[in-house]
Amino acid sequence: MVERYLLSLLLEVGREKGLITYCCLASRLNGAVGRELLPEKGRGCGRVAVHLHRLCRKFYSLYGVLPGSVVVSKVTGMPSAGYFKFLREMGINFSDERDFWLEALYRFYDFSLQFAFEEL
Repeated sequence: MVERYLLSLLLEVGREKGLITYCCLASRLNGAVGRELLPEKGRGCGRVAVHLHRLCRKFYSLYGVLPGSVVVSKVTGMPSAGYFKFLREMGINFSDERDFWLEALYRFYDFSLQFAFEEL
C-alpha cells in the first residue's frame, strides 16, 4: 500500500518535471495514507529511502528507470549520498554522480509521461 502511494507521488512529480525533498515526500505520503508512517522532520525523514529502494530496484529491472531520482536533499538539491551508494550496491556503475543523476532524472521524467499507473 505504501509503495503504491509513493509511486503515485513520484510519477506526479515526474510528470511535472519537478523535484521533491525527502521530508516533503514523507509529509505528502503521510497525508495520502491519513496517518504518520514516516517522520517528516530531521534525519528520520530519510526513512522513506527504504521504500524508494524497493521501487528503484523494481522499476530499474523492469523499465530501466529510477523513480527515486526525483527525490533530493534540501541542502544539496541532489539525491543523498546514500542514494548513490545504493545504486552502486545494485551494480550500477558511474563515474560522475551529478551527470548520472541528471541522465536518470530526465529518463524518469520521460517515462512518467507514458506510464499508466494501472500497469501495476
